[in-house]
Amino acid sequence: MTSRLKIRLDALADNYGKFVRALGGQTRRVAGVLKADGYGMGAVEVARRLAREGCRVFFSANVAEAMNLREAQVQEIIYVFSGPLSDQDVSLFKINQLRPVLNDELQVDRWERLGDGLPAALHIDTGMNRLGIPHDEITLINTRAIQLQLVMTHLACADVPRHPMNQQQVDRFQIACAGLGEIQTSIGNSAGILNGPATQGHLVRPGIGLYGGNPYAGGSNPMDCVGVLEAQVIQTRKIKKGDYIGYGAEYQADRDMKLAVVGCGYADGIPRMLSNVGAVAYSGVHLPIIGRIAMDLTHVDISKAPQVKVGDWVEFFGDSIGIEQVAMQSSTISYEVLTGINKRVSRVYV
Repeated sequence: MTSRLKIRLDALADNYGKFVRALGGQTRRVAGVLKADGYGMGAVEVARRLAREGCRVFFSANVAEAMNLREAQVQEIIYVFSGPLSDQDVSLFKINQLRPVLNDELQVDRWERLGDGLPAALHIDTGMNRLGIPHDEITLINTRAIQLQLVMTHLACADVPRHPMNQQQVDRFQIACAGLGEIQTSIGNSAGILNGPATQGHLVRPGIGLYGGNPYAGGSNPMDCVGVLEAQVIQTRKIKKGDYIGYGAEYQADRDMKLAVVGCGYADGIPRMLSNVGAVAYSGVHLPIIGRIAMDLTHVDISKAPQVKVGDWVEFFGDSIGIEQVAMQSSTISYEVLTGINKRVSRVYV
């Protein structure tokens, strides 16, 4: 093992607690989003810990993800965002006691025909134009034969609290729901929950915030750090001024220096855009990444920490280097950084 993602389950639980407190302590109203293998942190372990904290509802992206949870004996309610894409899918939903999120008229008809009256959710598109039945077409959909337990929408701009799209989507959602009778609603993602009651609904669906990512587009991060990505030093060496480092001879030493070769690269999920831009941390000291990041290896200038030796661990993100900083330097978002961590990086639960 030359790389590891340390996952702090207590911090995960603390983040869940922050969302519970945002809803006045009503744990039953706070679900957990487990898609993409729990944002790269291991959906099964995440589900087990959240269940200990009182979480009773989970969301997965597709049937395969949800079935993996059932195979691991996760017993809580599981909604599947993609809904039933075929008649065969309906059988899998029923066998595994999964609840579909119905996204279009075809899925509604399929569940009405084959779902045996089992519970489902309905997704209304209020302006994101991704999944869901268009808000102005909901009256054309016959849902009376379906046991709807939940009706949901997804906010496009919740991470920017004052964005006018937020209120527009809420207004559209309320109008669309008016004809559905008394039914539980779900609006809030991580930012939507923290923005207040108007963008929450009865059941909320925190995702990135659970895993320590910033729910907001900028500003300080209110969540606790959950994941710490580390890699081991495989070799150290002295470099003379004028020597080239890495592929393409892209980096030329402007002085004598000491470097470390670290056992983690782009195949593990380290963005190549961090080449000659990013850093790792050792005992709180930031050490520049130099040269091109390779498939399995990364060069690091350890001149400021010459005591670094083979076998030591350095941090790519975590306490010393925030994941939002890594995402910004990589011209992406924390979601992509987390979910891009390869399976060969060991998951260590602490």
